[in-house]
Amino acid sequence: MSSLFDVAEVLDGDGPWSGVPYDEQYDSGSRPLIVQDVCTRANVARVAGSLGNPAVVYTIRPFGAMVSAFRPNRCVIGDFPDFDASLHADLKSDAQRAAAYTLWNGIPGWTSAQPFMTSSDVVDVGSSLTVQDVVAKVLDQFYDGEVGEHAVLHMGLRAAMLLSAGNAMSPTPQSGEFFLTMDGTPIVVAPEYPISQVGATGPIVVRRSDVADLVPAYDYSLNRTYFTTDMVLAVEFDASIAVRGTLS
Repeated sequence: MSSLFDVAEVLDGDGPWSGVPYDEQYDSGSRPLIVQDVCTRANVARVAGSLGNPAVVYTIRPFGAMVSAFRPNRCVIGDFPDFDASLHADLKSDAQRAAAYTLWNGIPGWTSAQPFMTSSDVVDVGSSLTVQDVVAKVLDQFYDGEVGEHAVLHMGLRAAMLLSAGNAMSPTPQSGEFFLTMDGTPIVVAPEYPISQVGATGPIVVRRSDVADLVPAYDYSLNRTYFTTDMVLAVEFDASIAVRGTLS
């Protein structure tokens, strides 16, 4: 199944916090593309950007992902470089779990000033009995209010399983990515999404810092050393054009 990092544009920093914004404004879609009839000058059309109301400008908030583990010292003196490396690998591969969770649920305390799928800025098309109907409603609403952007579908496991059973999802042989058979719309399937939810967004950007190691903590009573490493991420997308629906 496609992960969020398969579909999003992922930008990596080269150090802790490097390349990750702090309270940076995100205004993708707020600069509409206008075309005009050069003969009459009176006829104009918006061919990209949000239709109707002006696009919302969001404040992008970074968030941290952290992984910890411990190992008995067993009278071994010195550091454990291989153990640190394994934690780095775990965090880099699992950071998409944190990004997918935050994309859908946000962080406690966030308001609609930050983009996430359960925000009040996201249009909810309600529930339907079949996943095909939910997908159709979500895409219809997305393209009804937005031009010039291609949708990315987001699905929980139950919704994706039922859509796949109906031969509506097509895999790419060279990778684990999935697309909507009808038109090639990319599909992100994540266990961090609500199991029966379907959503649509425009393009997504994920920013990742490098991995940083905290100072190892030693517990004398158990003769164990605790290792912790963390990473800062940010997820950017326009929630004002995003849509969500539910499979009953």
